[in-house]
Amino acid sequence: MGVIKDKSVINKIRKAKTRKGKRFLEKREPQVIEATKTAIFTRGSTASQRCVQLLKDFCLLKKPNSVYFNRYDPHVGPFHVSPHSLSVPYSLSHRKESWHPMDDSQPLERMSAKNNSTLFAFANHTKKRPNNVIIGRTFDDHVLDMYELGFDNYRSLQEFKGVPKTSVGTKPIVTFSGQAFDVEPDYQRLKNLLLDFFAGPDVEAIRLSGLEHCIQFVALDGKVLMRSYRVALKKSGTRLPRV
Repeated sequence: MGVIKDKSVINKIRKAKTRKGKRFLEKREPQVIEATKTAIFTRGSTASQRCVQLLKDFCLLKKPNSVYFNRYDPHVGPFHVSPHSLSVPYSLSHRKESWHPMDDSQPLERMSAKNNSTLFAFANHTKKRPNNVIIGRTFDDHVLDMYELGFDNYRSLQEFKGVPKTSVGTKPIVTFSGQAFDVEPDYQRLKNLLLDFFAGPDVEAIRLSGLEHCIQFVALDGKVLMRSYRVALKKSGTRLPRV
């Protein structure tokens, strides 16, 4: 890593003047072992209603460690972040972005840095990229990796009537099926990203009654199938319940 020798640049670097400020800057530095990761969700200017609903469902699955953007304000610019979204982990700050992460990732990196988030999802809909969603992660405020995926046969969480909702912040069980996740490099990296995105906080132990949610990914015929299950534990007459 290079050393900055230009005094004009060094003088512009702001240093913490208090202990509280120093602790704040240390928390913003890259961490080898990170805390629970926050995800930001934003949409393109041509996103369809299905794209918007998909982002909202993903945001609910990540709640309370998620920030959703769904508004574009031409007076403050596309990269303005509501101060309320900075203070509350889960917020709805309405923004609509006109850029695309695959063409220019800098706006996304700035947005991630402002919200202190390392995970992101971007949805858009065009003729060449219909029903398109991009998920990825950052490290040191720069994009580490991201995958662009098209989705179809999508059913939102609202369509499942009568299914009890899971508790907020519940750590889900994330499972992967399919040989591709074990042998193909692209699928292996995607598996690592999806696990990072949906696994939730690290815990030392979990109660059996706390197993409420299961997310399944299946690699089949060049596609990745995603399903979300609400786990129901029923009496079985033995020590272990019937699932």
